[in-house]
Amino acid sequence: MNRRVLIVDDEPEIRELLALFCQAEGFICDLVSDGEAASRLMNSLDHKYDLVFLDLKMPGWDGLDTLATYQGHIKNIVILSGYISDEARIHLKEDPRVLNVLQKPFSRKAILDLIALLP
Repeated sequence: MNRRVLIVDDEPEIRELLALFCQAEGFICDLVSDGEAASRLMNSLDHKYDLVFLDLKMPGWDGLDTLATYQGHIKNIVILSGYISDEARIHLKEDPRVLNVLQKPFSRKAILDLIALLP
């Protein structure tokens, strides 16, 4: 059975790059550009995600808004950010659903290292 990843970022290049990395590792990828669409998918009974990449800063619902509305049990959410303060990083890492906070730009190795942490 293939693992499934949700990639949420308002930048198409980031979505596509993450999808390439994840597909090469056997993931089925769902890509969305905003937090509201992500929340609908994450809370849907039809979708179970093994991993979620969630951009922190997006127009409309940002990553924090999306996390606040998420009621499920995904524990492998990776927060993506072009800039994040140390305080915000620490706060996000305290959330048991957050696997890691990843600074943009990121490398393929950084993504593969995160995938290796999955059960």
